[in-house]
Amino acid sequence: EKLGIESGAALGRQISEIVPESLLSAALKSQRSIYENSVEYHNAEGTAVHLVSNITLVKKEGRLLGAVESFNTDESLFRIAHRLLNTDTSASFQKIIGDSLVMREAKGRASAIAKSPSTVLITGESGTGKELFARAIHNSSLRSENPFIPVNCSAIPDPLLESELFGYDGGAFTGAKASGKPGIFEMAEKGTIFLDEIGDMPYAMQAKLLRALQEGEIERVGGSKSISVDVRIIAATNQNLEEMIKAKQFRQDLYFRLNVVG
Repeated sequence: EKLGIESGAALGRQISEIVPESLLSAALKSQRSIYENSVEYHNAEGTAVHLVSNITLVKKEGRLLGAVESFNTDESLFRIAHRLLNTDTSASFQKIIGDSLVMREAKGRASAIAKSPSTVLITGESGTGKELFARAIHNSSLRSENPFIPVNCSAIPDPLLESELFGYDGGAFTGAKASGKPGIFEMAEKGTIFLDEIGDMPYAMQAKLLRALQEGEIERVGGSKSISVDVRIIAATNQNLEEMIKAKQFRQDLYFRLNVVG
């Protein structure tokens, strides 16, 4: 599937005919397994596909019988890593401290919309637990088994924010990995992205975020093809976005798109 090769076209043929770049022959010749090797294979259309390959030798009673190669895409491995590093399943509305009327209303409202697919805008002063609310919403949603990736828009330099969110293709800029890199939108597939300090997002980036939300598609920096993405956005800010709109510092159309539930 990853290389677009039909099983009927591959069965009974040498691997070197189907995937000339395969490391299977090298593993068999050296009689050593190969693990987590970054490779560039070509699919049925001749397009380069960047993969991480693992080859395990098959032996019986000390005799080498053959080898099995398995591989996965860079994107899926990045996604798995982010899910493992950023998962906090303990966050819940019950664990949010506070029993005032305002807090009870906030928790009740957030709990009610958790299973909705809508975007959410959380406003409040710094230190009031906006990310905790975002994690609780994610953990109570239908996306809870998938990644929750927080992004502090004020902590990432403006020139890097686009590539962090949308990824980049190989050679997109000086210092870019030759194989390219998936962005947070791809890594959060079927999950939730928490955009903290959304008010600090550069104005030009706001238009690209709006397109991603409206069309469900992104383009990597330096890329030319659209990539479909399925993510839920929860945004947060301690700023008055309505005042920023009047000052031409925040896009009104993005505000309405984010503030579906606030």
